[in-house]
Amino acid sequence: MAKQSSQLSWCVIRLGSDMNWWVHETSDPIHWDTEGLSMLDPRQISYVLDLCEPLRDYGFDIDLMEAAFYSFRVEKEAGEGKIRLQRIRDSIVSSEEKLFALPDVLDEEKGPYAELLDQLIKARVKLLNDSIEFEQPLTADEIEDALNERNSLDFSEGRSGHGVAELLPILENIP
Repeated sequence: MAKQSSQLSWCVIRLGSDMNWWVHETSDPIHWDTEGLSMLDPRQISYVLDLCEPLRDYGFDIDLMEAAFYSFRVEKEAGEGKIRLQRIRDSIVSSEEKLFALPDVLDEEKGPYAELLDQLIKARVKLLNDSIEFEQPLTADEIEDALNERNSLDFSEGRSGHGVAELLPILENIP
């Protein structure tokens, strides 16, 4: 699938006080507002991919990870604790190189990252219902409601949600 923003060729990231990477500047300020824009680091990507692996048995297509993220490699230090990253076409799923990943949030409602979150929830619900004997089967709506409540709380408190903080509550969810 072709990515919507071909203008995005590099970005500068900084390590936040929360120990997560945040985008400071991009080559495409027209399409990408850097306010609250998060970047997954290689360690986080590896952990998320490990958590996705068992979901493949429940219909999760790992290729959704590929479509949902732009991949970057470190180009150089950019001073003051910042790093400049160069966009590349390598797969975050199969690359041997340690890559950073920017969620494709250009279309927050229907874009590839939104589709990834939706499919992760569905596969996780299937796994949990298969693994745990609930009084009533767990539904995707229950997980989505909990996530929406958490996101609303973060928003009302002025906190930006990091990509890994969106993914892990789905992938580690045990009601």
